[in-house]
Amino acid sequence: MYKNDIKFSLWCDFVERSFLEGEFGDLIEKKIVNAATSNPSIFKSAFLGSPAYAEDKAKLHGKSAKEMYEALAIGDIQRAAKKLLPLYEKDDDGFISIEVDPFLCDDAEATIEEGKRLFKAIGYPNVMIKVPATEEGFIAMEVLLSEGINVNATLIFSDIQTKYCLEAFTRANETLVDILQNSFVFHSKTTVKVD
Repeated sequence: MYKNDIKFSLWCDFVERSFLEGEFGDLIEKKIVNAATSNPSIFKSAFLGSPAYAEDKAKLHGKSAKEMYEALAIGDIQRAAKKLLPLYEKDDDGFISIEVDPFLCDDAEATIEEGKRLFKAIGYPNVMIKVPATEEGFIAMEVLLSEGINVNATLIFSDIQTKYCLEAFTRANETLVDILQNSFVFHSKTTVKVD
């Protein structure tokens, strides 16, 4: 549900394979939700409680817990992103978010690297990388945003965190504007002969 006149949209706070392959599409089609979010806790419940992952988990046997988690999470985020892409292309929200490893919350460089890697691995423009609102997270938000990666600031519990998020987003936007203003495309004259 998106109410442009009041800038309101309803996001689904649940991701699970069988839900994504069924009811989620219906909720989008009926204009009940027009974006979604995930987090490690949501994925844990889905991965451990749903039989929809049995085959993929068997294929991933022998991988580390993080490798298994990421493979399953990336697959689900790709499914959601594909279903939401038409909304995104119409500028009607259409985002899906995935959180960086929460253990990286105090390491800006590692958060940036993981955010870039996840965004690239998922491969959809309507993906948001969730970054915790910590001192190092504000740095990561600015860098990711300035590189054109969508960011969802998460775990904001105070006015000061809100202020620092806004400042990071503003600086990133200024960087992008500066890049665009100082860029140009040079098109050489071309001649083509057609028989």
